[in-house]
Amino acid sequence: MERQKQPQESNQDSNQVSNHGGNQAAEEDERDRRATNIFLAVAAVLVVGGGLWLVNSMADSRKAQMCLESGRRNCNPIPVPARQPD
Repeated sequence: MERQKQPQESNQDSNQVSNHGGNQAAEEDERDRRATNIFLAVAAVLVVGGGLWLVNSMADSRKAQMCLESGRRNCNPIPVPARQPD
């Protein structure tokens, strides 16, 4: 009977080792997924921000072009700082 118990005990030990290895692999997978999600979120924010900047610059360009096509001259005024009293 004791001979049968020894292999079972070694099977339990190997199961514990494999479960620990499985937990470690699962934790690494979780870290990899988290890092990938963070990277994709940052990329999405950059794409959306770049898209908004592009749309705004295109709208400004269209306004300036329409102004010039209508024959006006001062379409893009130069910002001058306010004059400070001496």
